[in-house]
Amino acid sequence: MAPPATAKMNRGFLKSPYVRRFVAGFAVVAVAAAATWPLLPRRYEATASVIMRPTNENGQLDRSESLRQPLDENAIQSEMDLMASPAIASVVIAQNHLATDPEFGSGPTSWRAHLSDWAHETLPSLLGSPKKAPTISTADLRYRLQKRLSISRDRRSYTIKFGYWSSDPTKAVAMTESLLRAYLDDQEARKRKLAESFSDSLSKRVADLRARQERSERAVSDFTVESDLVDSATRTSLENQLTALSKEAADARERYINATMQAELQRSRTIGGALEILAPSFEADSKDAALPDTSRPVTWLLDNKLGFGSPVQIMNMDATAKAWAAREEVLRKAMKAIREELAERHRAELKLDELRQDAATDKSVLDAALVRLKEQSARLASLGPDVEILAHAEIPARPTFPDPVLAFLGTLLAGIAAGAAMVWRPLSVKARQLLAAH
Repeated sequence: MAPPATAKMNRGFLKSPYVRRFVAGFAVVAVAAAATWPLLPRRYEATASVIMRPTNENGQLDRSESLRQPLDENAIQSEMDLMASPAIASVVIAQNHLATDPEFGSGPTSWRAHLSDWAHETLPSLLGSPKKAPTISTADLRYRLQKRLSISRDRRSYTIKFGYWSSDPTKAVAMTESLLRAYLDDQEARKRKLAESFSDSLSKRVADLRARQERSERAVSDFTVESDLVDSATRTSLENQLTALSKEAADARERYINATMQAELQRSRTIGGALEILAPSFEADSKDAALPDTSRPVTWLLDNKLGFGSPVQIMNMDATAKAWAAREEVLRKAMKAIREELAERHRAELKLDELRQDAATDKSVLDAALVRLKEQSARLASLGPDVEILAHAEIPARPTFPDPVLAFLGTLLAGIAAGAAMVWRPLSVKARQLLAAH
């Protein structure tokens, strides 16, 4: 129990006009805050969290990975801007019917807008015509919605948090979930559009490669028929003909040489033999041979006794040599024609091999493109957004505004400031009087 002197001092302090003024100012602020607290608009914020999936190390080599987004700072900021884009906002507005919601669709807040709303509401009633519901433009509706959107991320991770706030917690959750679904659908649509564009270009490439491969196969077939390379026995037949003609040409050459030599020999022996007959040392070739009749010409002796050729025989031998030479020339020309034909076939075979190689290359490229198209079709069937949902929006248990702690501290500071303002003037007057007295 406090001593009597202390209690008397406390009662005196409480009866002080300055304390009563301070308490009165503080009480006014506290009462006003207590009365205003239930009337303050509540702000409920729902938040969802997603994590972006970056491209892995195989992104430069694997086409499916290269379709995934690279996640640097600029790319993540672009995704955050996409969440706040008008297209996503339009989807949220449509799904939650915000155009007719009193919290969003009550019209613009400028005085011109209020005047316009009053004209639309009051004038028709005065004139007896039905009222027209106030309207709000789509741009203003999106602007109001975007003011209630919050997007943030941790700079050390790929996690993004986003959500809407509203006076209704259920509405805040619904709008946040609509934003999440709209963003995922938009990202999947963008990826699918890119993948389908790649698939279309790959399909066109496959069609071009197939047409090219068909042209290559047709070129091989046409050239095979055109160059008469269908029958592989033709080359063997030509080689056999060339071998036979070579033998005949060699035989004709040999016969030509023999006929020429015999003709030359006959010429030389005819002249030499005639000189031997006329010589004294001439002898018969055999014991049974008769002596020549000196009354006959020398040519008779040459023809009948010694067997030397007559001019007619020499001419026949010359003709025979010329015939064999002509035959050899014909054979040589035939051989030349066959060699040219073989050379032409060889060139045709080389070109045919080149065409076949081109056709094989086109087929291998077409097969590779078909494999890529098949893989792309499988990837397109399993395509999804590059986002993992960490947390869906939940109904908030308490509003984010007003904050009770901040409201209490604000009321306390405001009450102290009000009480100080109530006692400031009399205290300042008394202080000046005390200073004047001294």
